[in-house]
Amino acid sequence: NKFSLTTSTGAIFANTGEIGGWDIGTNLSATSMRLNPGDSIELGAATTYAAGDGVWIGNDGTARFGNASAGRFQWNGTNVEIYNSANAKLVSLGATNEIAGWAITTDAISKTQISLNATIPSLRVADGSTERIRVGDLNGIGGYTSATYGVIGFKAGGTAAADVMFELSNIRNIIAGWTISETQLSSGAMRFIPGDAIEIGATTYALGNGIWLGNDGTARFGLASANRFQWSGTNIEIFNSSNQQLVSLGALNTIAGWGITTTAISKGNTTLTSATDGSYLGIGAT
Repeated sequence: NKFSLTTSTGAIFANTGEIGGWDIGTNLSATSMRLNPGDSIELGAATTYAAGDGVWIGNDGTARFGNASAGRFQWNGTNVEIYNSANAKLVSLGATNEIAGWAITTDAISKTQISLNATIPSLRVADGSTERIRVGDLNGIGGYTSATYGVIGFKAGGTAAADVMFELSNIRNIIAGWTISETQLSSGAMRFIPGDAIEIGATTYALGNGIWLGNDGTARFGLASANRFQWSGTNIEIFNSSNQQLVSLGALNTIAGWGITTTAISKGNTTLTSATDGSYLGIGAT
């Protein structure tokens, strides 16, 4: 008996049959729509969350709309997801947030080697796991431990101050190891000081060991109070390790204590002269 009526409760029971185009069996179905008690609602060829094209709404709260392995919109229980016709996921929103491959978290938007960070406001470009370029707040890299704003780039291998390839910030300006300030361009012991001098080690014409080239035309090469070669502005001078002047050529000419003029070479009481009234060699009083 496929049909029965219970008069005591007013209930009608049917194992199979059809009412208004709906087939009644283990499920309720009409054309491509199926209502599966305790399981799902299915439209089209969809038979599970992952199989068949159409619409599938599960009693576990999951749902899918579209092609099972192509363009579709679905809710997997934790994320809303959108796939394109090539079955590539374009959008994920929920526990994991991603749009066209860009990951979105509470503090950053990122994709592969580039990220936009909101916690430490900055744009970052990485090489593998190592940050190579940052624009914005430089806190945490380049030796900085607090907010510092600018642009910085690193050599491969690290993000310490020693790894900086270039930097333009409110603290320092560096290009390939050269520090640029309002007063000088410097790298290591070399300094270019506009309107003053070029220095390598030395700090002034008379102080410090190294090389000093002044904008007044003076120059020194060597030790400030020992071996050195220098141009004083009037004379080329050479000093030995005891700070004794061995050579002076220019306005005053001496070599190893011998004075040289246009007419004579002399030292102490010895003179070799070439005068217009006759040359002579004088030793002692003359």
